[in-house]
Amino acid sequence: MPVKEIMRSPVLTTSPEEGVDRAIQLMTRNRMRHMPVLRHGELAGIVRIDDLLKHRLEALERETRVLRDAYFEEANRVGRREMR
Repeated sequence: MPVKEIMRSPVLTTSPEEGVDRAIQLMTRNRMRHMPVLRHGELAGIVRIDDLLKHRLEALERETRVLRDAYFEEANRVGRREMR
């Protein structure tokens, strides 16, 4: 059996400028694990869903740390003020 009978056509692609969240959404909705990245109509690379999800998770973890640190810093500041 030739590959053309199995392949997806038309090919869904993204650009290097596409947002990570949008690419994740597109890939999830279309049940894709890999997606070609085109720049000016030419292949620039391939992105994998697990790489995108890992990047997004790391960003969420950084955001959580910043918010947690800000919360505890404020709680400590308020606690010191109330002790006076």
